[in-house]
Amino acid sequence: MELNFPRCFIDILICWYVKCFGVVRYDNYLSSRFHVCAGVRQGGVLSSVFFSVFMNSLVIKLTKAGLGAHLGLVYVGCLLYADDIMLISHSVEVTQRMLDVCSEESAV
Repeated sequence: MELNFPRCFIDILICWYVKCFGVVRYDNYLSSRFHVCAGVRQGGVLSSVFFSVFMNSLVIKLTKAGLGAHLGLVYVGCLLYADDIMLISHSVEVTQRMLDVCSEESAV
């Protein structure tokens, strides 16, 4: 909502994700069905987009804090690919401060 997505789009996504269920298969046995209440669908078409939108605020906070590496004027302290994050800095202390920012942002 903070990114001004249309309300109807958000409602569709909420409806879609509220109805996510899973089962565990082990050999020929299936568990009972359970509700999946966190995360995105593995291999889902929109999963990488959702990850990017979600992580954007983290990258902005790290950039504004001046934490991490730069190549010239380009910030490269936080690189994202698929569902992976790589933090790059010049010292252990700065890396710890970057991890603290990540922890605070993920707790919101």
